[in-house]
Amino acid sequence: MSNDGGSTTGGIGFRASVYRDNFLFSANYRHDFGAAFQNSSGGDTNAVNVKGAYLVPLNEDFAVGPYLSYQYTRFTLNDPVGAFHYTNNAIGGGGYAAFHQGPLTVTGNVGYLSGVSATYSYTNGGYRQAFTSANGSANVLQLGMQADYQVSGPWYAFTGFKWDRYMHHGDFNLLQGNVGLGYSF
Repeated sequence: MSNDGGSTTGGIGFRASVYRDNFLFSANYRHDFGAAFQNSSGGDTNAVNVKGAYLVPLNEDFAVGPYLSYQYTRFTLNDPVGAFHYTNNAIGGGGYAAFHQGPLTVTGNVGYLSGVSATYSYTNGGYRQAFTSANGSANVLQLGMQADYQVSGPWYAFTGFKWDRYMHHGDFNLLQGNVGLGYSF
């Protein structure tokens, strides 16, 4: 994961998806180690994203359609005396495309989510100050692409990226690269 300031960290994630009768549903969770921003002594990022799409086949290999999405993100930044936590809830949608040829499947999406609520809190030596605000939430522009290659039977390898641009009181980017092994059943 990387941002405007160039901080790079590792992470782990899980994804589940179902495609049936032109409907696609997916849910994923990711945990990124380290702070997403420079000038902090540590932290992490946790995110959950849920999507529902309806894909219209344009031919036997290519389908496109709209999607709706909800995304929850929690950023933690540590400093020498405490920890700052920021959560963002956003709802929106966009366009989704899928291409399948032999063992290769490539998917992509571009969308815009409107920030609906945010929570800020700061913890210092057992003292916690928190507040919730709809005005403090960030809108999110998202772009993603993934390639899956069927390796053997139900096993497939995948690689891809996801870019989120959070827009509120100073924009920032989160760029996530994915690589892994999946099982289809």
